[in-house]
Amino acid sequence: MSKRKRDFINKLELFYRNFGNEWSLNDFIPDKSRHDFYLQILLELEKKRIVELDENKSTFKIIDLPSNHTDLMI
Repeated sequence: MSKRKRDFINKLELFYRNFGNEWSLNDFIPDKSRHDFYLQILLELEKKRIVELDENKSTFKIIDLPSNHTDLMI
């Protein structure tokens, strides 16, 4: 797993534990040129039932801690 992907997943866990579960991609990634990269990670996490994306793929809800999923190998 790339360092950038691992850092993003760790950030999701930190934010979920400390600040709540509803976020937009802009909250995490202010640089819009990187949104596609992180959206792909969110789509992977959605398949694992860690996040739930809205229909527009602009906001998401963290529904499980990434650390609960050993297959992520953070």
